[in-house]
Amino acid sequence: MVRARNFAPGNAAIIFYLDILTPVFGFVLLWLQRRHPLPRARPN
Repeated sequence: MVRARNFAPGNAAIIFYLDILTPVFGFVLLWLQRRHPLPRARPN
């Protein structure tokens, strides 16, 4: 965007927001997994 000087509205907004929200979503999933771990399988 900066190199091509293409600052049209809506040009890179979705990519910018996904670059921020994807790791946040991943950390939320990790936090939920730590808070509510899956039950362990019983040995036979």
